Amino acid sequence: MDREEKYGLLQKLVDEWENCERCGLCETRNSVVFGEGDPDAKVLIVGEAPGEDEDLDGNPFVGRSGELVDKFLRSFNSTRDDVFLTNAVGCRPTKDGKNRPPSAKEVEACKERLHRTIEIVDPLVILILGGTAAKALVKGVRSITSTANDPTIPRLTAITKGQCIDVKRTAFATFHPSYLLRHAEEVEGSPMHRAFEAWGKAFAVADTYEEIYWGKETPDRG
Repeated sequence: MDREEKYGLLQKLVDEWENCERCGLCETRNSVVFGEGDPDAKVLIVGEAPGEDEDLDGNPFVGRSGELVDKFLRSFNSTRDDVFLTNAVGCRPTKDGKNRPPSAKEVEACKERLHRTIEIVDPLVILILGGTAAKALVKGVRSITSTANDPTIPRLTAITKGQCIDVKRTAFATFHPSYLLRHAEEVEGSPMHRAFEAWGKAFAVADTYEEIYWGKETPDRG
C-alpha cells in the first residue's frame, strides 16, 4: 500500500474507535487518543496510555513527555512527521483524578485497535516505551527495567494479529518518557543513557532494512 491508502485506512480506524465503549475508560475520557505521524513510517513508537495533557489535546506524547520524545527524535535527525506514535491504550486511565497504569483488561480491550494500527502502518521496527506496551506486544518479556537496562539492547519480537496469521516484527524496548523525567541524569549506564542507545538502535536497524530491501541510502543520524 502507498502512503495515501494507509492514511485512508487509518482514518477509517479512527472513525470506528472514536466513540469506543469497550471498557470503562470511556466514562472518564475526554478523547480517544489514536495516534499521529507518517502512515508509512518505518519506525512505529508505542507508549503506555494517554496522560492528562494527551487526553485534552487528542494527540500522543504531549506535555513534558512529548518534549522528551521530540528531543530523542531530534538526536537522530528525525521528527514526528517521520515516525508513527501511538499507545497501547487509547484512553486515559485515572484513579482519584491522577494518571495510573492501564489494567490488563483495558489493554486487552484496546488490543485490536493497536494491532490494526501496526498492520496498516507496517513498520520495519517497533520501538516500545514502557512495561505496559512491552507486555501488550511481546510474549514472555522480562520486566521493562531488566530489558531496558540490558547493555546489549536485545532485539525482541513483537507479535500482532494479521488478517490470517500472527505477524512477527522486530522490536526494541526501553523506558517510558515519564519514567525518564524522574531519572533524568545523563551519565553512562543511566536510564536516560540506555534509552538513548535503544532509540538509536531502532533507527539504525530500520535504516539497515531499508538499505537491504529497497537500496535506500542510509540517512545521517547525527
